[in-house]
Amino acid sequence: MKVVDIGTDKIKGYIDKRMNDGMSNASINRELAALKRMFHLGAQNTPPKVNFIPYIPMLKENNARKAFFEYDEYVTVRDNADDDFRPVVIFAYHAGCRIMEILNLVLDKIDLAQGTARFEDTKNGEAREIDFSGIPELREVIEARLKEGDGCPWVFHTADGEKFTTYTYNKAWLRACVRAGFYKEVVYDSGQKIKAPSKLIHDFRRTAVRNMVRSGISESVAMQISGHKTRTVFDRYNITSGKDLKEASKKMGAYHERQANRGVVVPFPIQQQAQA
Repeated sequence: MKVVDIGTDKIKGYIDKRMNDGMSNASINRELAALKRMFHLGAQNTPPKVNFIPYIPMLKENNARKAFFEYDEYVTVRDNADDDFRPVVIFAYHAGCRIMEILNLVLDKIDLAQGTARFEDTKNGEAREIDFSGIPELREVIEARLKEGDGCPWVFHTADGEKFTTYTYNKAWLRACVRAGFYKEVVYDSGQKIKAPSKLIHDFRRTAVRNMVRSGISESVAMQISGHKTRTVFDRYNITSGKDLKEASKKMGAYHERQANRGVVVPFPIQQQAQA
């Protein structure tokens, strides 16, 4: 269609068609975003290549992922991962870094004496450090890698000494999830069936944030470690699980029981710790 023929009515008709095709709101929004970008790029030319930018309605999305790993699930995936990929799984679970930050980490950014790893190739462009000195499993993995001395500059690499790519790490992740039982079958229109992970490696990032907060690390420090710049995104990662709610219920019950026994209001243990 010509640009002059594309108006809000045409766009709404396109949205209806894509919804009837079974497309999700998120997928339709990505297409609408591309259309919106096209109009804006045309308008930024001199002279403008489009005379007007139509109103492009976006659909409501509610697809924020809430999955995370319990410890036994992590152990199952870790133990079923390929030998060369297992260190990546361990690092992702404990450090909560983005997967590409982990795969881009080079050996000369590791300070074993201080127990730190420095990330300079980050999503937001700001370098940051994490401290692994107090996490035995993570320190053991990094120490083993430093002792190899195979000439490969990357902290994590394939058995062939190559850097993990998006393709190779996705294949390794799929193998680990299938062996661990965390997969689903996807059936295409053609009838072809494939196996796909039911958990994402990015779920480790969400898990690490939750674990940091639950272990008593302040949220500001947890945000610094994970590299979250905004509180909104961080809160999305700080998921409350059913187990957390059950634990909270037990603490409330114990608190009320102490009140009944003593006949006085007593502070929560967490308030005592804060005062201390």
